[in-house]
Amino acid sequence: MDTVVTVKLCAKDSSTAQNLLRGAFEEMERIDRMMDSYSSTSEVAVIDSMAGKGWVSITPDMERVLKRSQYFSELSGGAFDITVGPVKELWRFDSPNPTIPLPGQLVPALTLVGYQNIQLEAGRVRLLEPKMKLDLGGAAKGYAVDCAVEFLKKRGAKSGLVDAGGDVRLWGKKPYGGEWQVAIRHPREREKLIRVGKIGLSAVATSGDYERFFIKNGKRYHHILDPHTGYPARGCVSATVWTRTATDADILATAVFVLGPEKGMELVERLDDVEALIFFEKDGRLEYVASQGMKDKLSGL
Repeated sequence: MDTVVTVKLCAKDSSTAQNLLRGAFEEMERIDRMMDSYSSTSEVAVIDSMAGKGWVSITPDMERVLKRSQYFSELSGGAFDITVGPVKELWRFDSPNPTIPLPGQLVPALTLVGYQNIQLEAGRVRLLEPKMKLDLGGAAKGYAVDCAVEFLKKRGAKSGLVDAGGDVRLWGKKPYGGEWQVAIRHPREREKLIRVGKIGLSAVATSGDYERFFIKNGKRYHHILDPHTGYPARGCVSATVWTRTATDADILATAVFVLGPEKGMELVERLDDVEALIFFEKDGRLEYVASQGMKDKLSGL
């Protein structure tokens, strides 16, 4: 997943804890191998190789991620779209030398973007257009966190925390009582933490313009692309979303970031068990907006 993963858990003894930790990391590695767009042997690669050709049998894990992705693509009007792969490939954000695509490259790539061109049935999927490519980067990390948490819970871990590069899910209470708490890093003052009170939601994820980017001619180009334009979304600096699962938090953080502060918050307020904090720039100043359930829960802003 190309990120730092932290697992904290409560177990009856150190030997049990070590076995649980090993199993949790193995579970996350399994999901990473399955959904890695850069591996020629991943399940994603197999699906891509059959684009425009026919149906592909898929695992239950892949089916769950595709279903949830499609649900939020529809809900967000395509602000989240896992078919953005051909466009993202042009930017080369994961290479030492990312580039701004030429219009002659971007226009044909955008014709391949469209979640409506994914057909999904029980146990199988097909991409309708040749050369379509999936990018599960906005969902797979959260799903891996969820799988690790469910693995630990089923094997008796009463409480803990799994954090994969800011995609976090908690369960239970700390060993000596009290709630697990997650602080949010300020998007521009990196040493500053925003503390969040109890909101009763177990997962959180953030999408921001500061994690993977390059600057050219004084302009920041980050990796969160608007599927409609093929360029980095410009409405937000960061979008943090709290909800019940890390999968949903991961997806919604991307969707809200792309939608921008106004439309993004409208989406959040329509959904049950979802809260958000959005930073954006206005007239050269950094501002923020919080969902109704967050407004008395934040400190350090």
